[in-house]
Amino acid sequence: MTYRIRASRRLQILGVAALLTLAAGIALAADDAKPAAALPEAKLLAAYKVTAIRLIPSELVFSSASDYRKMLVIGRTDKSNEIDLTRTAKLTPAGDCVRFDEDGYLHPVKDGETRIAVSAGGLKAELPVTVRDLEKPRPVSFVRDVEPILNKVGCTAGTCHGAAKGKNGFKLSLRGYDPEFDYDRLIHDVSGRRFNRADPARSLILLKPTLTIAHGGGRRFPVGSVEYQVISGWIAAGMPPPKDSDPRIVDLEVLPREASLRSEAEQQLLVRAHFSDGHTEDVTRWAKFSSGDDGVANVDDSGHVKMRGHGEAPVSVYYLSLVTFARLSVPFPAAIEPAVFQKAKRNNYIDDLVLKKLETLHIPPSRQTTDA
Repeated sequence: MTYRIRASRRLQILGVAALLTLAAGIALAADDAKPAAALPEAKLLAAYKVTAIRLIPSELVFSSASDYRKMLVIGRTDKSNEIDLTRTAKLTPAGDCVRFDEDGYLHPVKDGETRIAVSAGGLKAELPVTVRDLEKPRPVSFVRDVEPILNKVGCTAGTCHGAAKGKNGFKLSLRGYDPEFDYDRLIHDVSGRRFNRADPARSLILLKPTLTIAHGGGRRFPVGSVEYQVISGWIAAGMPPPKDSDPRIVDLEVLPREASLRSEAEQQLLVRAHFSDGHTEDVTRWAKFSSGDDGVANVDDSGHVKMRGHGEAPVSVYYLSLVTFARLSVPFPAAIEPAVFQKAKRNNYIDDLVLKKLETLHIPPSRQTTDA
């Protein structure tokens, strides 16, 4: 009798569990059936008319098989604001000498010239592309290739090995400002045990950040990622050190440098590094980003900005030893007559600049204050 009661209870419990599982499956199916949320650009396109589009950069030149570039499609609306249309734009290479990857980067395939046909917001444009010297070898550089990865994934941060005393006995320069010191520590510390030249995949510098073995800093990048391939290639090439003849970064450029957007709009930033030998590289993937005012704009690790409120926010960008910034703004909704700014009292050119900024942000100038 007792056995039958227990068996009956088990059947009841199993029946309830089956019903709960079925209900959960139905709920998940319903969630999957929901339409995907519309991109912010689509909402803005429905509210504003795009009167012109521009491409950033205006042309592309590839001179190495390892090069990659990101392009932006910016639309100007009838309200004098801008919209990043890159994600909704249709980009079609006219030839087979370039290709897009899943992250939206353009890669060279073979030497030649072509154009990227762009269609966005009901308008069209073309981007000229030149690919040359792909057969020319490009030496792996610790400063240009490896150090930016150490910075991007946080190895040189003040909370990690870039701290004043390092971390767990291993010290790197803060934010990679001293590549020669970092190279020396990586190669000669602990008798060079961080590297296995015969089998790069067994190197500690790859095993730890991929969490193949225990790492106090957690997983920094997966096996097979771009970061993994670059460091593995550097090890396989014999881990060449920094040299005086290596091209050095001389300028850092972020695009767009300034943009007036709508509330809840999103904007991708593009970062280019200019080197002493005259060549330019897209370093958006390796740059570090931070917002000066999260209440106005948030930025993620890839340089994608989301506008949160009215005002202006600087987005700082640093790569290797240089720092620059972009200014992104959302004007306040107040409508102010131009005459208000024209009649405002001016004492010098600083007042001119302040009033111009206030007018751009739709902020009325304050009245003269008194000693009281």
